[in-house]
Amino acid sequence: MATLNRIRAKSGVLIAIIGFALFAFVLGDLFKSGSSILRGNQLVVGVIDGQEISYTDFNPQVQRTLDVYKRQGLNSITQVSNIVWTELERKTLIDKEVEKLGLNIGEDELWNLIVTDPSIQGAPAFKTPEGFFDENKVKEYLAYLRDNSGSNAQAAQLWYDWVNFEKSLKERGIVESYYNLIGSGLSATDLDGKFDYKFRNDQVNAKYVYLPFASVENTEVKVEDADISSYVSSHKDDFKVEAARDIQYVYFKVNPSLDDEAAVREELLKVISDRVEFLKESNTYDTIPGFANTTEDSLFVNAKSDVNFDPMYYHKGKLPKDVEEFAFNAKVGDLFGPYKDGETFKVSKLVDVKEMPDSVKASHILISFVGANNASPDVVRTDAQAKAVADSLASVLNNKKKADFAGLAKEFSNGPTAEKGGDLGWFTYGRMVPEFNSFAFNNKKGEIGVVKTVFGYHVVKIEDQKNNGKAVKIATIVRSVLPSESSDNDQYTKASSFAAANKTLESFRADAAAKGYEARNVEGIKAMEFNVPGIGDQRDLVKWAFNEETMIGDTKLQAVEDGYVVALLFGTSEAGTASVDVARSRVEPIIINEKKAEILKNKISGSTLEDIAKSVQENIRTVNSIHFENPIIPGAGREPKVVGELFGLKQGVVSDPIVGSTGVFVVQVEEVKQATELPNYATYSNRIDGQVKSRVNYQVFDALKNSVEIKDNRARFY
Repeated sequence: MATLNRIRAKSGVLIAIIGFALFAFVLGDLFKSGSSILRGNQLVVGVIDGQEISYTDFNPQVQRTLDVYKRQGLNSITQVSNIVWTELERKTLIDKEVEKLGLNIGEDELWNLIVTDPSIQGAPAFKTPEGFFDENKVKEYLAYLRDNSGSNAQAAQLWYDWVNFEKSLKERGIVESYYNLIGSGLSATDLDGKFDYKFRNDQVNAKYVYLPFASVENTEVKVEDADISSYVSSHKDDFKVEAARDIQYVYFKVNPSLDDEAAVREELLKVISDRVEFLKESNTYDTIPGFANTTEDSLFVNAKSDVNFDPMYYHKGKLPKDVEEFAFNAKVGDLFGPYKDGETFKVSKLVDVKEMPDSVKASHILISFVGANNASPDVVRTDAQAKAVADSLASVLNNKKKADFAGLAKEFSNGPTAEKGGDLGWFTYGRMVPEFNSFAFNNKKGEIGVVKTVFGYHVVKIEDQKNNGKAVKIATIVRSVLPSESSDNDQYTKASSFAAANKTLESFRADAAAKGYEARNVEGIKAMEFNVPGIGDQRDLVKWAFNEETMIGDTKLQAVEDGYVVALLFGTSEAGTASVDVARSRVEPIIINEKKAEILKNKISGSTLEDIAKSVQENIRTVNSIHFENPIIPGAGREPKVVGELFGLKQGVVSDPIVGSTGVFVVQVEEVKQATELPNYATYSNRIDGQVKSRVNYQVFDALKNSVEIKDNRARFY
């Protein structure tokens, strides 16, 4: 009671303390999480030229697009968000330009886009019986949808889809008009064609002295950090970088242990044997047959195996060696195994032996129906109608010995072999769908019958058979050997201990080496990447590396498909200009060559090519018939700058030292061979015109992107 009284007496102070604590907590959270109060709206996915893109608008587009791409096997939401973002950039930037110019397309232009669209041109509903496209059928279809969209739900949905399709075509048409407008102002002139012609055909013969960079040892030059920094500063546009992260990781794969293998083998032994069950209802014991004694082999395998029953027969040479040796020497009902096969254990049972051919030659007449696989749009008969046609044809062929099978196939078959009289040629056992295969290999030469498959009804004639011999059918129970919970826990313990013990790159690397693990570096990961080399799609790991709370030296234990990964963040770089360390690999060779060039130029003296050659103790070399299009100098390689200087020199003049790609040159023109003048240069100007126009779309888009500010915050959401 005394305690309660003291609390009551100090309640004002206590409330103030609690209030301050809550305020500090909220304030800290604001700073830490980047609340919209302090850092702007956190639901903004990005900003394109001042236009905010909200998550509530962007994400539904991503989800709709993801649904489409899932049908094509693409399930990565990060990849899909990249696709949607790029399209949004394009639409936002191009739409602004289109609006400024007031571009639009009329009804006639839109109709032309509709009737020339490949999806409309190829639609069976818009074709004549002869297979030609008829735009009147498109008009009839649209009139039907328009008249019935208010009373028919299906027509309403189709009309809605059509309106959206038409809208997308119109937008595409306007954008194409914009690009065409720009492209029309970029035509090449006859002078451009002449310049291109001379570029390709003017030639020069010259003499030169060549001092390769390789003649100066790398030890004679030294590249300082300041050199690299200065170079980067003067070439900033070439060294723009996105924010990036560097990680090192160790992969702890969870593999099945010997105990796990033994457990699977033990399970198979139990499956083989009969088991006795007590039946409470009758107070009796019943024996349930195991694999060894069951007479329902296919049902038993399908119930007990990771792989369904295989109903196929196999000739010699078609089975693994040890299984084949068992099967062709055993009697029906004998067992083989359990035996290990890769990452599985198996037990096999010989269930049947028969004499049968290994190859059959057959012909068929395919009678397709609506809904059958690969049925063409012009097939309108039902399943029952198709069966009736097939039965009728089979009856004619079986009752009339001289009936023309090939002729009937050409007339009635819907299959691709119709023109060949239905001839399928020779095929081995198992090549055809199961129903067709069964008929062809289980009946005799000359047999004609009707077989239904997923493609329709086949009237099949067995033309010939060969290599009759023993074939076996085997029932196999397959059990995958998977890691047990104990094996998983063992690797998890190792991974978590490794993560806790190593917080620096040196420690991480050394401990991995000591324990026989492979520590793998992944440098330059970008914020919107999802794939980590070696472990695949690991978007959560990338997001962790870019989380503002993740610091250098932090580790993350990440569960992956078949194990665990421990990752260490050891490097970060923010968007902007590349640092000296990042730029070094690109810049250092350039600066080395620049410094070598100065050393080599200082060795040169003399006014004639002969004097210069003597001063540097090099020979005078010659080059003949060199031209701009292929600026190769013998012994040096591709040297466009040197060749350019050659074409700018007067005959007989010795050049100043020229710093090329591979060394320093001094050149002298011996002869200039001008290409023969042409009456006109349309061929060359047309080629340039085509090249320029082919680049308009992406170059315009890149130019628009570079002219505005774009902020991409998607890494917060995806």
